Amino acid sequence: MSGVPFTLPLVQRLLNRFGERLAGLKDSSGDLDYARAVARLDTKFAVFPGTEARLGEGFAGCISATANVTSAMCSQAVHHGDDEALALAVRIRKLMDGKAFAPSVKALLSRIHDQPALADVLPPFVPLVDEEAASLFDAYEEAISSAGSRSIVRPRRA
Repeated sequence: MSGVPFTLPLVQRLLNRFGERLAGLKDSSGDLDYARAVARLDTKFAVFPGTEARLGEGFAGCISATANVTSAMCSQAVHHGDDEALALAVRIRKLMDGKAFAPSVKALLSRIHDQPALADVLPPFVPLVDEEAASLFDAYEEAISSAGSRSIVRPRRA
């Protein structure tokens, strides 16, 4: 959230000077060529793209808001090489394309766990209207149902 680009030469200088203090970075730019190049700078430097869609591509993992919903699927993909679980996690993430992202994640968590307070957001965000939240949850339920009876993809209900 720096708003300042961390160019490859800058990251390399930081690693050279402070490498023992730097563990890694989260990259939300969506530029996978950049993320891969940063990961190649030092094998001890962890790079975490901001999407579960890149799990299993040599990154340290991901830091993704939708992992609040897809964590079981992501775990199954990473630890067991489960491509179906990863595909489901990506499908669920795509349900929020074109929508207010943080409010969508929070609305979905609220519905999954039947805890209305989870949908609360702080300004400048505004919550989804009821119809939007219901539509998102219906699409989520459809995605989960299409995965069959695999318990790993079903979050526990409150």
